[in-house]
Amino acid sequence: MIFGNNLFSIEELNHAEKAALEWLKIAHYKTGEIGFAHHKNLYYPSFLAWHKNYPETSGYIIENFLFYNNTKDNEEVRIARNTVEWLCNNHNGQGSFYRSTKKNELSSFNTAQILFGFWNAYLYFKDEKYIENYKLSNQFLLKQILPDGKWSTGLYVENYFPAYYTRAIWPMLLNIDSLSSDDILKIESSINYLFKLKNLKFFNDSGFFKEGNSLSHTVAYTLEGFYESAKILQRQDILDHVLKCMEYICDDTEEKKYLAGEFSNQLKQTASFQCMTGNFQIASLLLKIHNQNYNLRFFKIAEHLLAEGLKTQFKSNSKETNGGFPASLPIYGKYFPFKMVNWTNKFFLDACYQYKLSFKIN
Repeated sequence: MIFGNNLFSIEELNHAEKAALEWLKIAHYKTGEIGFAHHKNLYYPSFLAWHKNYPETSGYIIENFLFYNNTKDNEEVRIARNTVEWLCNNHNGQGSFYRSTKKNELSSFNTAQILFGFWNAYLYFKDEKYIENYKLSNQFLLKQILPDGKWSTGLYVENYFPAYYTRAIWPMLLNIDSLSSDDILKIESSINYLFKLKNLKFFNDSGFFKEGNSLSHTVAYTLEGFYESAKILQRQDILDHVLKCMEYICDDTEEKKYLAGEFSNQLKQTASFQCMTGNFQIASLLLKIHNQNYNLRFFKIAEHLLAEGLKTQFKSNSKETNGGFPASLPIYGKYFPFKMVNWTNKFFLDACYQYKLSFKIN
Protein backbone atom coordinates (compact mmCIF):
# COMPACT_ATOMS: atom_id res chain seq x y z
CA MET A 1 0.00 0.00 0.00
CA ILE A 2 1.61 3.26 -1.10
CA PHE A 3 -0.57 5.61 0.92
CA GLY A 4 0.02 6.35 4.59
CA ASN A 5 -2.20 7.27 7.49
CA ASN A 6 -3.25 10.68 8.76
CA LEU A 7 -3.21 12.43 5.39
CA PHE A 8 -5.43 15.14 6.87
CA SER A 9 -7.23 15.76 10.12
CA ILE A 10 -10.97 15.67 10.67
CA GLU A 11 -10.71 19.35 11.61
CA GLU A 12 -9.17 20.13 8.23
CA LEU A 13 -11.90 18.15 6.48
CA ASN A 14 -14.63 19.88 8.47
CA HIS A 15 -13.21 23.27 7.55
CA ALA A 16 -13.05 22.35 3.86
CA GLU A 17 -16.55 20.89 3.98
CA LYS A 18 -17.95 24.07 5.49
CA ALA A 19 -16.17 26.21 2.89
CA ALA A 20 -17.53 24.04 0.05
CA LEU A 21 -21.06 24.36 1.41
CA GLU A 22 -20.66 28.14 1.76
CA TRP A 23 -19.55 28.38 -1.87
CA LEU A 24 -22.70 26.55 -2.96
CA LYS A 25 -24.74 29.03 -0.93
CA ILE A 26 -23.14 31.85 -2.93
CA ALA A 27 -23.95 29.91 -6.13
CA HIS A 28 -27.56 29.83 -4.92
CA TYR A 29 -27.78 33.53 -4.08
CA LYS A 30 -26.26 34.47 -7.44
CA THR A 31 -29.31 32.93 -9.14
CA GLY A 32 -31.77 35.05 -7.16
CA GLU A 33 -32.27 32.11 -4.77
CA ILE A 34 -33.67 29.67 -7.34
CA GLY A 35 -31.40 26.66 -7.70
CA PHE A 36 -27.63 26.81 -8.09
CA ALA A 37 -25.55 28.54 -10.74
CA HIS A 38 -24.14 26.09 -13.27
CA HIS A 39 -20.62 27.48 -12.90
CA LYS A 40 -18.41 30.45 -12.20
CA ASN A 41 -15.72 31.55 -14.62
CA LEU A 42 -12.49 31.96 -12.69
CA TYR A 43 -11.16 35.09 -14.33
CA TYR A 44 -14.26 37.06 -15.28
CA PRO A 45 -15.53 40.02 -13.27
CA SER A 46 -18.32 39.06 -10.88
CA PHE A 47 -21.16 40.44 -12.99
CA LEU A 48 -20.09 38.21 -15.90
CA ALA A 49 -18.61 35.24 -14.03
CA TRP A 50 -21.75 33.43 -12.88
CA HIS A 51 -23.79 31.29 -15.26
CA LYS A 52 -27.54 30.70 -14.93
CA ASN A 53 -29.19 28.27 -12.54
CA TYR A 54 -28.99 24.65 -13.69
CA PRO A 55 -31.92 22.31 -12.91
CA GLU A 56 -30.12 18.96 -13.25
CA THR A 57 -27.40 19.44 -10.67
CA SER A 58 -29.55 21.71 -8.51
CA GLY A 59 -31.80 18.67 -8.12
CA TYR A 60 -29.17 16.35 -6.75
CA ILE A 61 -27.51 18.97 -4.55
CA ILE A 62 -30.69 19.18 -2.44
CA GLU A 63 -29.74 16.05 -0.47
CA ASN A 64 -26.52 17.68 0.70
CA PHE A 65 -28.41 20.60 2.23
CA LEU A 66 -31.03 18.40 3.90
CA PHE A 67 -29.20 15.24 4.95
CA TYR A 68 -25.54 14.68 4.11
CA ASN A 69 -23.87 17.94 5.13
CA ASN A 70 -26.65 19.70 6.97
CA THR A 71 -25.41 21.63 10.01
CA LYS A 72 -28.95 22.14 11.36
CA ASP A 73 -28.83 25.64 9.97
CA ASN A 74 -32.22 27.03 8.91
CA GLU A 75 -30.50 28.75 5.99
CA GLU A 76 -29.55 25.40 4.47
CA VAL A 77 -33.07 24.02 4.79
CA ARG A 78 -34.47 27.21 3.27
CA ILE A 79 -32.08 26.95 0.31
CA ALA A 80 -33.13 23.34 -0.29
CA ARG A 81 -36.79 24.29 -0.16
CA ASN A 82 -36.28 27.25 -2.50
CA THR A 83 -34.63 24.88 -4.96
CA VAL A 84 -37.24 22.13 -4.90
CA GLU A 85 -40.07 24.67 -5.19
CA TRP A 86 -38.37 26.12 -8.25
CA LEU A 87 -38.01 22.65 -9.76
CA CYS A 88 -41.69 21.88 -9.14
CA ASN A 89 -42.51 24.85 -11.35
CA ASN A 90 -39.78 24.38 -13.93
CA HIS A 91 -40.68 21.16 -15.80
CA ASN A 92 -42.71 21.12 -18.99
CA GLY A 93 -45.96 20.04 -17.31
CA GLN A 94 -45.36 16.37 -18.12
CA GLY A 95 -42.55 15.97 -15.61
CA SER A 96 -39.59 16.33 -17.97
CA PHE A 97 -36.79 18.89 -17.80
CA TYR A 98 -34.43 20.41 -20.32
CA ARG A 99 -30.83 19.52 -21.08
CA SER A 100 -29.50 23.06 -20.60
CA THR A 101 -30.39 26.40 -19.14
CA LYS A 102 -31.77 27.45 -22.55
CA LYS A 103 -34.86 25.19 -22.32
CA ASN A 104 -34.63 24.15 -25.95
CA GLU A 105 -34.35 20.34 -25.72
CA LEU A 106 -35.75 17.79 -23.28
CA SER A 107 -33.31 15.60 -21.36
CA SER A 108 -34.17 12.24 -19.85
CA PHE A 109 -30.89 12.07 -17.95
CA ASN A 110 -31.32 15.51 -16.40
CA THR A 111 -34.91 14.69 -15.48
CA ALA A 112 -33.71 11.57 -13.67
CA GLN A 113 -31.15 13.52 -11.65
CA ILE A 114 -33.89 15.85 -10.43
CA LEU A 115 -35.71 12.81 -9.03
CA PHE A 116 -33.09 12.81 -6.26
CA GLY A 117 -34.21 16.31 -5.29
CA PHE A 118 -37.93 15.54 -5.26
CA TRP A 119 -37.38 12.32 -3.31
CA ASN A 120 -35.13 13.82 -0.64
CA ALA A 121 -37.36 16.87 -0.27
CA TYR A 122 -40.33 14.57 0.28
CA LEU A 123 -38.43 12.54 2.89
CA TYR A 124 -37.48 15.71 4.76
CA PHE A 125 -40.56 17.93 4.46
CA LYS A 126 -43.27 15.24 4.07
CA ASP A 127 -44.97 17.45 1.51
CA GLU A 128 -47.11 15.40 -0.91
CA LYS A 129 -46.41 17.88 -3.68
CA TYR A 130 -42.81 16.65 -3.89
CA ILE A 131 -43.69 12.96 -4.16
CA GLU A 132 -46.29 13.78 -6.80
CA ASN A 133 -43.66 15.60 -8.84
CA TYR A 134 -41.30 12.65 -8.34
CA LYS A 135 -43.95 10.27 -9.68
CA LEU A 136 -44.79 12.54 -12.61
CA SER A 137 -41.15 12.75 -13.71
CA ASN A 138 -40.67 9.04 -13.16
CA GLN A 139 -43.66 8.25 -15.37
CA PHE A 140 -42.15 10.38 -18.12
CA LEU A 141 -38.96 8.34 -17.90
CA LEU A 142 -40.79 5.02 -17.88
CA LYS A 143 -42.45 6.00 -21.16
CA GLN A 144 -39.01 6.35 -22.77
CA ILE A 145 -38.11 2.68 -22.23
CA LEU A 146 -38.42 0.57 -25.37
CA PRO A 147 -39.16 -3.20 -25.25
CA ASP A 148 -35.43 -4.04 -25.39
CA GLY A 149 -34.63 -1.66 -22.49
CA LYS A 150 -33.08 1.10 -24.55
CA TRP A 151 -34.35 4.65 -24.00
CA SER A 152 -36.00 6.33 -26.95
CA THR A 153 -35.93 10.12 -26.52
CA GLY A 154 -34.24 12.86 -24.55
CA LEU A 155 -30.80 11.27 -24.98
CA TYR A 156 -27.67 13.45 -24.86
CA VAL A 157 -26.66 12.01 -28.24
CA GLU A 158 -29.46 10.73 -30.46
CA ASN A 159 -29.75 6.91 -30.57
CA TYR A 160 -26.87 6.53 -28.10
CA PHE A 161 -27.85 4.97 -24.76
CA PRO A 162 -24.53 4.71 -22.89
CA ALA A 163 -23.59 2.90 -19.73
CA TYR A 164 -23.50 6.04 -17.58
CA TYR A 165 -27.30 6.19 -17.83
CA THR A 166 -27.31 3.76 -14.93
CA ARG A 167 -27.04 6.97 -12.91
CA ALA A 168 -30.47 7.85 -14.36
CA ILE A 169 -31.95 4.42 -13.62
CA TRP A 170 -30.94 4.43 -9.96
CA PRO A 171 -33.22 7.33 -8.88
CA MET A 172 -36.15 5.71 -10.70
CA LEU A 173 -35.91 2.89 -8.15
CA LEU A 174 -35.81 5.04 -5.00
CA ASN A 175 -39.56 4.66 -4.46
CA ILE A 176 -39.69 1.06 -5.63
CA ASP A 177 -42.60 0.15 -3.33
CA SER A 178 -44.87 2.43 -5.35
CA LEU A 179 -43.90 0.89 -8.70
CA SER A 180 -45.96 -1.78 -10.40
CA SER A 181 -44.33 -5.10 -11.23
CA ASP A 182 -44.47 -4.11 -14.92
CA ASP A 183 -42.65 -0.84 -14.20
CA ILE A 184 -39.94 -2.67 -12.27
CA LEU A 185 -39.49 -5.10 -15.15
CA LYS A 186 -39.17 -2.18 -17.57
CA ILE A 187 -36.50 -0.54 -15.43
CA GLU A 188 -34.65 -3.82 -15.03
CA SER A 189 -34.73 -4.30 -18.81
CA SER A 190 -32.76 -1.04 -19.08
CA ILE A 191 -30.23 -2.25 -16.52
CA ASN A 192 -29.89 -5.51 -18.46
CA TYR A 193 -29.42 -3.63 -21.73
CA LEU A 194 -26.58 -1.59 -20.24
CA PHE A 195 -25.03 -4.51 -18.38
CA LYS A 196 -24.51 -6.21 -21.74
CA LEU A 197 -21.99 -3.44 -22.45
CA LYS A 198 -19.60 -4.94 -19.87
CA ASN A 199 -16.17 -6.15 -20.87
CA LEU A 200 -13.47 -7.89 -18.84
CA LYS A 201 -12.45 -4.77 -16.92
CA PHE A 202 -15.23 -2.20 -17.29
CA PHE A 203 -17.97 -1.25 -19.79
CA ASN A 204 -18.03 -0.15 -23.39
CA ASP A 205 -19.80 3.08 -24.29
CA SER A 206 -19.52 4.83 -20.93
CA GLY A 207 -18.65 8.31 -22.21
CA PHE A 208 -20.69 11.25 -23.41
CA PHE A 209 -19.93 10.24 -27.00
CA LYS A 210 -19.72 6.79 -28.58
CA GLU A 211 -16.26 7.35 -30.00
CA GLY A 212 -13.31 8.10 -27.75
CA ASN A 213 -12.56 7.77 -24.07
CA SER A 214 -14.67 8.35 -20.99
CA LEU A 215 -14.21 11.08 -18.42
CA SER A 216 -13.67 9.86 -14.87
CA HIS A 217 -16.93 11.74 -14.24
CA THR A 218 -18.95 9.36 -16.43
CA VAL A 219 -16.91 6.33 -15.29
CA ALA A 220 -18.11 7.16 -11.76
CA TYR A 221 -21.68 7.76 -12.93
CA THR A 222 -21.64 4.33 -14.58
CA LEU A 223 -20.26 2.45 -11.60
CA GLU A 224 -22.32 4.14 -8.90
CA GLY A 225 -25.47 3.79 -10.97
CA PHE A 226 -24.88 0.07 -11.43
CA TYR A 227 -23.91 -0.37 -7.78
CA GLU A 228 -26.95 1.34 -6.29
CA SER A 229 -29.42 -0.12 -8.80
CA ALA A 230 -28.03 -3.63 -8.26
CA LYS A 231 -28.42 -3.31 -4.51
CA ILE A 232 -32.08 -2.37 -4.87
CA LEU A 233 -32.75 -5.09 -7.45
CA GLN A 234 -30.62 -7.65 -5.59
CA ARG A 235 -28.39 -8.33 -8.59
CA GLN A 236 -25.22 -9.94 -7.27
CA ASP A 237 -23.87 -10.45 -10.80
CA ILE A 238 -23.80 -6.70 -11.33
CA LEU A 239 -22.35 -5.98 -7.89
CA ASP A 240 -19.52 -8.46 -8.49
CA HIS A 241 -18.54 -6.77 -11.75
CA VAL A 242 -18.65 -3.29 -10.22
CA LEU A 243 -16.36 -4.38 -7.39
CA LYS A 244 -13.95 -5.85 -9.91
CA CYS A 245 -13.94 -2.55 -11.82
CA MET A 246 -13.20 -0.64 -8.63
CA GLU A 247 -10.21 -2.90 -7.98
CA TYR A 248 -8.80 -2.01 -11.41
CA ILE A 249 -9.24 1.69 -10.65
CA CYS A 250 -7.39 1.17 -7.38
CA ASP A 251 -4.57 -0.65 -9.19
CA ASP A 252 -4.05 2.25 -11.58
CA THR A 253 -4.32 4.88 -8.87
CA GLU A 254 -1.75 3.11 -6.70
CA GLU A 255 0.62 2.83 -9.62
CA LYS A 256 0.31 6.44 -10.83
CA LYS A 257 -0.57 8.07 -7.48
CA TYR A 258 -3.34 10.06 -9.12
CA LEU A 259 -6.57 9.49 -11.00
CA ALA A 260 -6.56 10.59 -14.65
CA GLY A 261 -9.40 12.62 -16.09
CA GLU A 262 -10.07 10.11 -18.87
CA PHE A 263 -10.11 6.32 -19.23
CA SER A 264 -10.36 3.78 -22.01
CA ASN A 265 -13.14 1.21 -21.90
CA GLN A 266 -10.57 -1.15 -20.31
CA LEU A 267 -10.00 1.35 -17.48
CA LYS A 268 -6.59 2.45 -18.68
CA GLN A 269 -5.81 6.07 -17.88
CA THR A 270 -5.55 8.01 -21.13
CA ALA A 271 -4.97 11.63 -20.06
CA SER A 272 -2.59 13.69 -17.97
CA PHE A 273 -5.18 16.15 -16.62
CA GLN A 274 -7.46 15.32 -13.72
CA CYS A 275 -11.22 15.83 -13.62
CA MET A 276 -11.75 16.94 -10.03
CA THR A 277 -15.45 16.09 -10.24
CA GLY A 278 -14.63 12.50 -11.14
CA ASN A 279 -11.94 12.28 -8.44
CA PHE A 280 -14.45 13.13 -5.73
CA GLN A 281 -17.11 10.83 -7.21
CA ILE A 282 -14.70 7.88 -7.24
CA ALA A 283 -13.54 8.69 -3.71
CA SER A 284 -17.15 8.86 -2.52
CA LEU A 285 -18.05 5.54 -4.16
CA LEU A 286 -14.98 3.79 -2.75
CA LEU A 287 -15.92 5.02 0.71
CA LYS A 288 -19.55 4.02 0.25
CA ILE A 289 -18.54 0.47 -0.67
CA HIS A 290 -16.09 0.38 2.25
CA ASN A 291 -18.83 1.51 4.62
CA GLN A 292 -21.11 -1.29 3.47
CA ASN A 293 -18.60 -4.11 3.00
CA TYR A 294 -15.46 -3.04 4.88
CA ASN A 295 -12.67 -2.80 2.33
CA LEU A 296 -9.60 -1.14 3.80
CA ARG A 297 -7.90 -0.83 0.42
CA PHE A 298 -10.85 1.14 -0.94
CA PHE A 299 -10.75 3.36 2.14
CA LYS A 300 -7.05 4.13 1.71
CA ILE A 301 -7.34 4.95 -2.00
CA ALA A 302 -10.34 7.19 -1.31
CA GLU A 303 -8.49 8.90 1.52
CA HIS A 304 -5.59 9.61 -0.83
CA LEU A 305 -7.90 11.05 -3.51
CA LEU A 306 -9.63 13.19 -0.91
CA ALA A 307 -6.31 14.45 0.47
CA GLU A 308 -5.08 15.38 -3.00
CA GLY A 309 -8.41 17.06 -3.74
CA LEU A 310 -8.22 19.13 -0.57
CA LYS A 311 -5.03 20.72 -1.92
CA THR A 312 -6.94 22.09 -4.91
CA GLN A 313 -9.72 23.86 -2.98
CA PHE A 314 -9.54 27.61 -3.46
CA LYS A 315 -8.69 29.67 -0.41
CA SER A 316 -9.52 33.29 -1.08
CA ASN A 317 -10.74 36.45 0.60
CA SER A 318 -13.49 36.49 -2.02
CA LYS A 319 -16.62 34.58 -1.00
CA GLU A 320 -17.29 33.99 -4.70
CA THR A 321 -14.16 31.85 -5.02
CA ASN A 322 -13.33 30.58 -1.54
CA GLY A 323 -14.35 26.95 -1.02
CA GLY A 324 -14.76 26.13 -4.69
CA PHE A 325 -12.71 23.73 -6.78
CA PRO A 326 -11.36 23.90 -10.33
CA ALA A 327 -13.28 21.53 -12.61
CA SER A 328 -9.95 20.37 -14.05
CA LEU A 329 -6.42 20.13 -12.73
CA PRO A 330 -4.54 21.94 -14.13
CA ILE A 331 -7.26 24.56 -14.47
CA TYR A 332 -6.87 24.62 -18.28
CA GLY A 333 -7.61 20.88 -18.48
CA LYS A 334 -10.21 19.44 -20.82
CA TYR A 335 -13.14 19.39 -18.39
CA PHE A 336 -14.67 22.87 -18.08
CA PRO A 337 -11.34 24.72 -18.22
CA PHE A 338 -11.01 27.86 -16.08
CA LYS A 339 -14.34 27.17 -14.39
CA MET A 340 -15.77 26.05 -11.06
CA VAL A 341 -18.87 23.91 -11.60
CA ASN A 342 -21.37 23.41 -8.81
CA TRP A 343 -21.38 19.61 -8.98
CA THR A 344 -17.67 19.33 -8.13
CA ASN A 345 -18.57 20.80 -4.75
CA LYS A 346 -21.53 18.44 -4.49
CA PHE A 347 -19.40 15.33 -4.96
CA PHE A 348 -16.72 16.64 -2.63
CA LEU A 349 -19.43 17.02 0.01
CA ASP A 350 -20.60 13.45 -0.70
CA ALA A 351 -17.05 12.20 -0.14
CA CYS A 352 -16.77 14.17 3.13
CA TYR A 353 -20.00 12.60 4.34
CA GLN A 354 -18.94 9.07 3.44
CA TYR A 355 -15.47 9.54 4.96
CA LYS A 356 -16.82 10.71 8.31
CA LEU A 357 -19.52 8.03 8.21
CA SER A 358 -16.79 5.38 7.99
CA PHE A 359 -15.61 6.24 11.50
CA LYS A 360 -19.11 5.77 12.87
CA ILE A 361 -19.63 2.39 11.21
CA ASN A 362 -16.26 0.64 11.33
